[in-house]
Amino acid sequence: MALFCGNNEDYQQVLQWGGITELPARKIYEQVLPDIVAALTSSEVPYHRGSPYGGKDWWETSDPTVGDIHQWDVWAGKEKAYQDYDIMGGRFVSEFGIPSFPDMRTVEYWLDSKDVGKGQDYAQSKIIAQHTRAGNFERRFAIVMNENFRLTSDLETHVYNTQIMQSEAVSYAYQVWRRAWRGKGKEYTAGVIVWQLNDCWPVTSWAIADYFLRPKPVYYSIARQLKPITVNIFRTVIKNKANDRPRQFYEFGAFQSIDARIDVWATNSTLAPRKAQLDLFCIDLYSSWT
Repeated sequence: MALFCGNNEDYQQVLQWGGITELPARKIYEQVLPDIVAALTSSEVPYHRGSPYGGKDWWETSDPTVGDIHQWDVWAGKEKAYQDYDIMGGRFVSEFGIPSFPDMRTVEYWLDSKDVGKGQDYAQSKIIAQHTRAGNFERRFAIVMNENFRLTSDLETHVYNTQIMQSEAVSYAYQVWRRAWRGKGKEYTAGVIVWQLNDCWPVTSWAIADYFLRPKPVYYSIARQLKPITVNIFRTVIKNKANDRPRQFYEFGAFQSIDARIDVWATNSTLAPRKAQLDLFCIDLYSSWT
């Protein structure tokens, strides 16, 4: 047991609705539940009034330095590129993720189990929409897939590409946020919880294992990033001037990439130092090599 939490996104939803200056349920979250938890449990299990909660005022839910945040500006919210996860962390990221289709066998299960599924084996069909938990999924998948893959009309290829997209994005978040625990006085990100573990019915969702408990590729990429010792590499593009375009992969007119920096880092979550030699190889894809 990590902690007891009073609510999920209640403070945040009130803030998003606007025009609400007080929340009567605060009495439950900030007085009733803390007293009950204190009376029935040991003091070793803390109580957190809500998630996300930033710790300053009751409506503060996005402070990256205090409490926890839900980071949905990739996929939802501001619909930023997942390559911006490195500048979108928080003290504790308790929700984030990108959805993907489940295993193709699971997709075929809902297509084949009903006559209505005949002729609807394409990404925007009605039965696919009925088995997709993410709102505005057609538009949002179009954005993230177009930015990172060649588009395809073949359903099985599209299903696979969404899984790779999810795996790459979520594993990158684990890479950079784990790196953000930089030692005393620099504990920028202390922990991460991906949304979500599994599904309660056959569906396209943020889950890392589907309804039949078939793991998606992201299940394995998260496991790899959570090993006690990891090594990662990332290429950062340097541009000739600041602009509002995506940082990594956009050139237009006067906005040009002029250089790049390669960052290589290791993380060690054991309690002992580890000496190692890292060999780094570079390959020119435009020259002959075998």
